[in-house]
Amino acid sequence: MIKYTPSYCKGKDIARVAFVFICPGQEEENKGKPVAGQTGKNLETLLYFLNQSIPTEFPTTQRYDYRILNLSDKIFYKEKTGMSTPPVNDIDSEENIKRIIGEIGNCEIIIFFSKNKKYAKVIEKIKIRLNSNQKTMRVMHLGFQSINRGVKCDKLNNPIIRGDKEGTFKRLEVIAEDINCNFLSLDDTN
Repeated sequence: MIKYTPSYCKGKDIARVAFVFICPGQEEENKGKPVAGQTGKNLETLLYFLNQSIPTEFPTTQRYDYRILNLSDKIFYKEKTGMSTPPVNDIDSEENIKRIIGEIGNCEIIIFFSKNKKYAKVIEKIKIRLNSNQKTMRVMHLGFQSINRGVKCDKLNNPIIRGDKEGTFKRLEVIAEDINCNFLSLDDTN
């Protein structure tokens, strides 16, 4: 049986990949699992694309088959904490960085879903403490706000029109292409 908390899922033994998000929110608190809301649905759509292009690394499209953790294990959402993301000093402690590294464990590929500059130094602290065989990449967060602001064109460079029913699908396809390119560069460094 897979172990869950609002901020962590160990995943199955097949998973060599760890997904690192920012923090659990209201959906995660209610369901007791990480990426339980729309971000999780977006992750599964992303996994669909990744499973098609890199099936050896992404053998399944089910999010909870993979290791999932957060930079903060504390729950944040506006109605509860007055903010939707943790302040940097909440995640920058030695104890928290050790927790993150412990939860990543022996996963070989670590994907940080945050390009937020305020977390960059913390992510760098984590990266330098990982084993040399563990490879990392950073891509944008999978929440609607992030992907809608960050991805303006589809993979063929056609503008995505606001209100397009396929817009989320097209944006996630672009993020999958970004991850594919990152994988190619990881292979070049070995």
